[in-house]
Amino acid sequence: MGLGLHYSLVIIQVNQLLQVRDHTVHHQYKCDYFEVHYSIGGILNKFKREQLRKQQANLDNLTPLEIKQLEKDKSLQAKILELARQIHIKKFPEEYNYMFDDHVDYSDRKKGIDPMSNEYTSRVAQNRADQGVTQLGDDGMPASDDTWKIAYKEAEALVGG
Repeated sequence: MGLGLHYSLVIIQVNQLLQVRDHTVHHQYKCDYFEVHYSIGGILNKFKREQLRKQQANLDNLTPLEIKQLEKDKSLQAKILELARQIHIKKFPEEYNYMFDDHVDYSDRKKGIDPMSNEYTSRVAQNRADQGVTQLGDDGMPASDDTWKIAYKEAEALVGG
């Protein structure tokens, strides 16, 4: 079944029926003319092809030395981003708690309620205050990207970028 993410669009004149089954959304329209189907994968593949075409067009105007420098810069940027991600996960793990939510925790967060214990929330609040970053929202989610900026700056300093 793959990702199971198919977006079916049938072009119509009048009625729309929205059905949600197995986390798949289908839009169905009644039409006398024709039917068009799109899949998420097909749309992404088209997007990737277009991005590659634009990149190639940009490379056509560069010298081999400029291309080599561009590739070096991209490689350095990728290293910095990967290191920043690792640093962020290590220094601010509380921002990833939502990934382990069950359906009850998810619905609590959606209502603006942090499902974490008061003791844990207090400890996290103190750690974040000590580091000088914004506190998590009432739902336990980050309200700003300042932690990411800190991790990115630290990664840049370590990589030398």
